[in-house]
Amino acid sequence: MAMSSPLGLTLRFFKHFVEAHGGRESFHGRSTADVCNDFVKPYTASTQLSLVEHVHQTHPHYVHPATWVVNPAWDHLFLDVVDAWREFFDDPDEAVSVMWVGMSTANHHHHIDSHELLATSSWAADLHAALAAGVKVVLVLRPWHSPTTEPKWGLFEMYVAIATRGEFQVTMGKTQTSALLDAIQDDDRAVWSFLTAREKANKVVGTHVLDEALTAAQLALSDVDRMLFDVLHDWILLILQEKTKTTADDEKAKWVVALGLAWMHTLSWDKAQQCLEYAIGLYQRHGEGPALFRAWMHLGDAVHKRGQPQQVWEPLLRNALDRQIDHLGKDHFDTLDTMNKLGVTYINVGAYQLGMPLLLEWFEIGCQKFGDESEVVLEAMAAIARGYLLQHQGAACEPWAVDCVERMQRTLGDDDSRTCAMQDYVAMCYTTQGKYRQAAPVLQAVYETRCRVHGCDHLFAWGSYCLVGENHQRLGEIYQAKEILLACMDAANRFKLSPLQTFAFSGKLGITYLCAGDVDKARTILRQAHDDLVREYGATYPASQAALYVRCFVDMTTHGWTTLAQLSEFESLLLQAECAHERPASRLVCHGCARPVCGTFFTCSKCPSLAWCFCGPCACFLDKPRAFCDHGAPALVTITPPARFIQEERLALLAQDANWSEYAMHFEAYQAYCATHDVPAREQVDDAAKI
Repeated sequence: MAMSSPLGLTLRFFKHFVEAHGGRESFHGRSTADVCNDFVKPYTASTQLSLVEHVHQTHPHYVHPATWVVNPAWDHLFLDVVDAWREFFDDPDEAVSVMWVGMSTANHHHHIDSHELLATSSWAADLHAALAAGVKVVLVLRPWHSPTTEPKWGLFEMYVAIATRGEFQVTMGKTQTSALLDAIQDDDRAVWSFLTAREKANKVVGTHVLDEALTAAQLALSDVDRMLFDVLHDWILLILQEKTKTTADDEKAKWVVALGLAWMHTLSWDKAQQCLEYAIGLYQRHGEGPALFRAWMHLGDAVHKRGQPQQVWEPLLRNALDRQIDHLGKDHFDTLDTMNKLGVTYINVGAYQLGMPLLLEWFEIGCQKFGDESEVVLEAMAAIARGYLLQHQGAACEPWAVDCVERMQRTLGDDDSRTCAMQDYVAMCYTTQGKYRQAAPVLQAVYETRCRVHGCDHLFAWGSYCLVGENHQRLGEIYQAKEILLACMDAANRFKLSPLQTFAFSGKLGITYLCAGDVDKARTILRQAHDDLVREYGATYPASQAALYVRCFVDMTTHGWTTLAQLSEFESLLLQAECAHERPASRLVCHGCARPVCGTFFTCSKCPSLAWCFCGPCACFLDKPRAFCDHGAPALVTITPPARFIQEERLALLAQDANWSEYAMHFEAYQAYCATHDVPAREQVDDAAKI
């Protein structure tokens, strides 16, 4: 049997309410909370009831079963909220009936404080019942540059909409919508600001009512966050699409660019590219100018992110930068923005010799133009640190990353997502240099911040917790590592993460099992991860290759391959993955020289697995391991690339069985492999048939 909708007040009532209290002038500048205290309480004093109950007794024609639930909007201007409804509902008769949480449903003679009301569960039960009965949710947002509701209320309403599979939409007052559109006309970054500002909605963790409800429904704040973003994105898309249809050609290009950026924000690169190409065509009808140059920059960014080759995106970004330098100068914001995009894009494709000079120049000009702690400069420092990190230059990255974090903490605060991301860079700088003790407090601080900002069950928090666990493993604190990584795997299963996301947890747990001596568990979890990745993305996908390499490492270091059949099975997997060579599929970097490892490497057998990694020259001639542990040269073990290891193990088994005909054939193949991959003669096995 369908549940009955709770009572709501019609829009016509709120028009009557305003007129009965002196008209709009009486409400000018007053928030919803002000109106509750100054008008609603006196208005309902005779009955001591909630507003909807009072009106039901005194003016019942204004009361009908609610069709929409709206958020309390305590700190919004009352008139802005009512105007936003009129715009959203577009109902000339003003007969739509709304359940205004708090304003109309709460008895303000009992609940003076809105936060006290929030802490009770009665309103939550009413809200849940309303949505279960088919009532829809609309949230009024303000201001446009921070489109959030009061987070605790809004999060619960969105949660209920998810839990009841109800309809959920957003709206904004006419003046705020107009301000947003004006801002977009002036600066295309306004679209990005609007869509990224959703992060602020989760900065207040809900009350126990919300927390308990989410736990019971096996939902996380991340579910609510995704829902808010989806609805915000759909809302801004509708507005921008309407503007592109109703605006003359000479103004249309700006709206088409904004629409393209909105598509980029959801990674819809093909739609973004179509919009930007169309906008460029419109701009070119009127000659060249800054708006055209900026559109070229956005298009270059989009086609790169869509996976187009360098010969497609590079001319667009280069052309934009050259024109901006000629027309605007190097210190103009648009020029610096393109310099940033081009530099970062070069870094992303490994063209460091082209990208790093651009980023360093961007930083120098930004300091002079905008100040040492401006957001432009902080963004430049982060990009430079990332560039060094991708080149495995942890020592060069460290001062940039540490300095950037300190500046971000002063200007943006500890809780800003950019500060957290930069702290992750600092931790990576430390770990690539083997400074695990220094990395530990940084990783812990990031985890605690993300718990505080997003909630401990948010994916961001779990990602940080996983890195804390991995660092425990590298420090040899295996019990702590295992407990943390098992919790992360439980979260991955609850969230039904993709194989790629899950491997971020399972790969680390597999190595931790190996360190703990649980070899069978290590093999099981890594095989499952590898199988899932291959099934979803293919054998040659980088994560699939990395998972296979870790599987090989486990078996190579625990004598896991004892038969020719086992060796052939893994050789076949390596061939399918295109990994039958000397380069490791996982990103191993020598802790001694900070260069990527190729071929044989060395690690300490008495330290946690892969805690240290050294190339041949650093291990054998430069004595670099001594700087990282005190177990000495006797503890070093040689790790041969899996493709070569399998061939050498096969030769050993064939020699053991005196199967010399098969041995000769495979030894010839082994010699060809070593010649192809320049394996040093001192590392090659001798021909057992001649011994």
